Amino acid sequence: DGRFTLPGEVDIDNIPYEELSPPSEEPARNKKEKKINKRRELLKLVNFAKLTLEQKELCRCRRKLLTYLDRLATYEEILGVPHASEQRYDAEFFKKFRNQNIVLSARTYARESNVQALEILFTYHGSDLLPHRLAILSNFPET
Repeated sequence: DGRFTLPGEVDIDNIPYEELSPPSEEPARNKKEKKINKRRELLKLVNFAKLTLEQKELCRCRRKLLTYLDRLATYEEILGVPHASEQRYDAEFFKKFRNQNIVLSARTYARESNVQALEILFTYHGSDLLPHRLAILSNFPET
């Protein structure tokens, strides 16, 4: 209806009071399935072809920020435990890493024989890297 809502916010005008009470103890699986189904229903209500320019820009910025946050979590894992990552953090490297293609980053780690970093990349970005795994692994030095 042209209103901006954040995830998790509920418009309570049209909901009966009984549904607002805390749910009984349900298995975590059912809660997760309900949350996924609710998200699908909400996505069906959005007409992406009719988004305004501001809404498109908001979506683009949110996606970029989420990508950067994901890359930061990956970079922290590569650096090691959280308290050590603060001391070893390199802003210039992260600036390059967050914008670099993940396949290119994996290839670079393979060429440097950095097995631990490559394992972390395959763990956190497996869906992007698995189609290229043989090409990435072929970049390890022979020695």
